[in-house]
Amino acid sequence: AVTITSPEMCSSTSDSLDVQFVVTSPKPTITVVASTPICDGDVVTLISSDDGTILWNDGVTTNDTLLVTSAGEYFVVTNPGTVCATNSDTVNINFNSIPTQPVISAPNGNTVCTGEPLILVSSYTTNIVWDDALATTNDTLLVTASGGYTVTFTEPAGCSSTSDTAFVSIEAGPAKPVVTQIGDSLFVSSVGATFFQWVGPNGVISGANSSFYVPTEKGNYYALAYSSNGCSSSPSNGVFFSGTGLQEEETTNLVFYPNPASDVLNIAFEGNFEVKIISLDGKTLLEQSNNVNTAKLNLAFSSGLYILQISSDTETVSKPFVIK
Repeated sequence: AVTITSPEMCSSTSDSLDVQFVVTSPKPTITVVASTPICDGDVVTLISSDDGTILWNDGVTTNDTLLVTSAGEYFVVTNPGTVCATNSDTVNINFNSIPTQPVISAPNGNTVCTGEPLILVSSYTTNIVWDDALATTNDTLLVTASGGYTVTFTEPAGCSSTSDTAFVSIEAGPAKPVVTQIGDSLFVSSVGATFFQWVGPNGVISGANSSFYVPTEKGNYYALAYSSNGCSSSPSNGVFFSGTGLQEEETTNLVFYPNPASDVLNIAFEGNFEVKIISLDGKTLLEQSNNVNTAKLNLAFSSGLYILQISSDTETVSKPFVIK
């Protein structure tokens, strides 16, 4: 209040006026927490040094942190709406574009056989890295193992994009086949094989794709085994076929049935004879002597191709048969 006194010593006092002093807060600062570089899709965290009464310039957020997902200018105000409001400095946030996703192609296909090249090619030729064990940086990758592969492209600003996973398979062929000559027939066996290719003295024999072959001329023979995926084995051992025994087999009086067989094989042959069942790898699975003209064999073997061998005092005859 204030009092005024006149010369005559008369005085008058005003009403009182309340005055308040507000302590202003220090100017806030902003800390930016973000990856480097900042790319589209990243989230940038802004942290205010003042965690009291504040308001970010989005007009909504009053926490001391602001999550930013779009480019722009950002600041924070302390004591908003009062005469003591204080603004921070403005922070500019920019987002870099993510490059187009790389694409992987496989010129030779995604599945090859062992020994064949499997190459993956990136749609980008520079600034790339594959996720193989060597972190290859060429635009082509020579694959040596089955699995999934990706390639990542990084633009000069530092943002990157990774391709979809390319799954590839390097498949082994069957085991090296074994060729055995029994009588006038050649037999081949190989683990994992579904069909074969016979090769004779004049080269590949057209249509000779079963597990046995009856040669029509003398010479060297071998076979290749193939799996269901078309992968081949290494060549089998070679067998020289001389044609011995052809006339004997053509004139033999051997009769056996049924073929294919299931659990029983019936045999008819003149005189005393010895019978054997032999696997394609040359193992004798059953051996039986007979003093009569017939025999009945109980079969307890898995499905497949087998050799029936009949021996008498005058001849030995070998014939293939199937157990279904």
